[in-house]
Amino acid sequence: MALFTGQIRTAPKGAIYICVDYERAKGLSDVALMLSRPDLQFVGLAWLRSSKWRGQKFPGIVLDRDALDHMGRDDFTLLLHAKASCLPPKAASQHSL
Repeated sequence: MALFTGQIRTAPKGAIYICVDYERAKGLSDVALMLSRPDLQFVGLAWLRSSKWRGQKFPGIVLDRDALDHMGRDDFTLLLHAKASCLPPKAASQHSL
């Protein structure tokens, strides 16, 4: 649990947090609320695979460690493309104001 709370605490403001599935995303979202991080958006791997993120800019993307075991080569390619959509740190802080 400490790993997940650490990831949640250090995630950029407004970041997307990619989990294995919706159930895991919901559970970690509840933890984030307890840690005063309502700004994070928790999604499952299906979100990454659906390409709903294309054309959007994000302050950051955090990958849940457990999601690694469920990712294939195509998922890693999609993750690299999604991470390329992240705002530079200075722009991210201005974006989240």
